Amino acid sequence: NRVFLIRHGQSESNVQNIIVSDPAVGVNRFGLTDVGKSQAKHAGERLKELLASEPDVASRTFIVTSDFKRARETAEIIHSELAVRARLETDCALRERNMGYLDMKSADSLHKLWARDIQDPTQTDYGNESVLDVIERTTGALRRHCGEHNGAIVLMVTHGDPALILRGAFLGVAPENIRNQVPYFENCDIVELGNN
Repeated sequence: NRVFLIRHGQSESNVQNIIVSDPAVGVNRFGLTDVGKSQAKHAGERLKELLASEPDVASRTFIVTSDFKRARETAEIIHSELAVRARLETDCALRERNMGYLDMKSADSLHKLWARDIQDPTQTDYGNESVLDVIERTTGALRRHCGEHNGAIVLMVTHGDPALILRGAFLGVAPENIRNQVPYFENCDIVELGNN
């Protein structure tokens, strides 16, 4: 399989600088801005270039996305750009990391959480999901989708923290070092995990 991680485009919550990690809010609200839609279109065009040498991309590509509105909208635009034949799949395992008590607060407060992650990747001080829990659910999703779509191109549209943590786990980075050793995903960044 060729597997690509893609962070969603700029969302309304990014512009408002608030954390939206509760599915009760994120699944139906805080979609893409016009900039985010443009970023997603550009990501689709970039993926076309990256996959230009692959035979029959439209029938061999599967897109799986978080069910949060901002990720779904990103995936829908990429799906259209690539003219993928398979229907878009949603997977709750690709949702935003649950930020607990920090949800709906300023995104600037994430720095406190991230500092604690470095000290202890099992921490849940803010009622948040731990780094180890994110590793478990995202690597499970990666294994499952690669198994279901053996030999395919798998595009996984997710969020900044899950993408960063999954990439770190894939690279074998110790959980407490992921934040310092793995580059953060900006909106609509595309990273290939490699052939696996």
